[in-house]
Amino acid sequence: MLLAILSLISGLILLLWSADRFVDGAAATSKYAGMPPLLVGMLVVGLVLQRQRWWYLLWQP
Repeated sequence: MLLAILSLISGLILLLWSADRFVDGAAATSKYAGMPPLLVGMLVVGLVLQRQRWWYLLWQP
């Protein structure tokens, strides 16, 4: 039980850290490309939502 709780906590910490790194990288990429950060954010959200839709269509029974 203790191992499961520690695994969950460490997984959440790792998720938060990696999400922060991803956002920093996306902001740096948008600055390098001369694009507004909002545009890059909308592009990433759109790609993630589209991928989820494709995944659902592929594995739909």
